[in-house]
Amino acid sequence: MKGLRTAHRYAKSLIQLGQEKSNLDAFASELEGVISLYNESKDLRITMASPLIKNDDKAKVFEAIFPSLNSDLKSFFNVVINNGRGNQLAAISESFLDKNRELKGIVSATLTSATKLDQAQIEKILAKAGLDKAKTQLTEQVDPSIIGGFILRMGDRQIDASIERRFSDMKVQLN
Repeated sequence: MKGLRTAHRYAKSLIQLGQEKSNLDAFASELEGVISLYNESKDLRITMASPLIKNDDKAKVFEAIFPSLNSDLKSFFNVVINNGRGNQLAAISESFLDKNRELKGIVSATLTSATKLDQAQIEKILAKAGLDKAKTQLTEQVDPSIIGGFILRMGDRQIDASIERRFSDMKVQLN
């Protein structure tokens, strides 16, 4: 929990830097690449989390892996790494992206269904949830274990209209 709070604080600082430089969108696109590479590279995660590797060496590794990164982002992450927070690169980047979407009024949502839904079904579900398709960044997942229906997660809210949930509710009522 403490690491998450720290990531949010760094992300807030990065948002302020992006606003000062009028570079929020450029930062966002570059940070998506940082997240992707960080999550794909086990060696990078191990290096950044290792207490045996000096922070200066971690900063050099970061510079070598991301040579074309915006100079403001490089400087920012150099400070992050030198403050001993190299293991939070992805969390800070993800928190930045969340805050940037929030500034733009975009809602992140995950829609889980038993089968692949078509566009009309998705739009109907979003409309019932009171979400605007244009202002929603939707991630779709297929999970046959929910049997039917859907589960829509938006931040800390969840709409569970799955058959699995209905069976579970009936089981509780019968007991």
